Amino acid sequence: MANNTATSVLLRAKNCYLISLLSLVLGLSLIAGCGGNGSSLTIYADRNQQYFQPLLERFSEETGVSVRVRYGGGPELAATILEEGNNSPADIIYVQNAGPMGALEREDRLQ
Repeated sequence: MANNTATSVLLRAKNCYLISLLSLVLGLSLIAGCGGNGSSLTIYADRNQQYFQPLLERFSEETGVSVRVRYGGGPELAATILEEGNNSPADIIYVQNAGPMGALEREDRLQ
């Protein structure tokens, strides 16, 4: 029984990760569709670069949209966006926890 429970938890975690990646890909595709070829995106991400970067490279290859990524912790990235203000190059912030998003929302830094 314990093995089935552990397997179930791992499958749920894997599915959540895949859904998260699918959401990102769909969002990037929508943004790329608005910008056309030659566009670029700057993403602030608290994801694992080893797994995230290949996805972004494939996205760039398929769309012609160049992607720049700044990796860091969610709170650090949110603080950076707040410090940068209207001069922030971030097009997308992709974080795991709601706290950084709440901080940005309170300061009206999300669209």
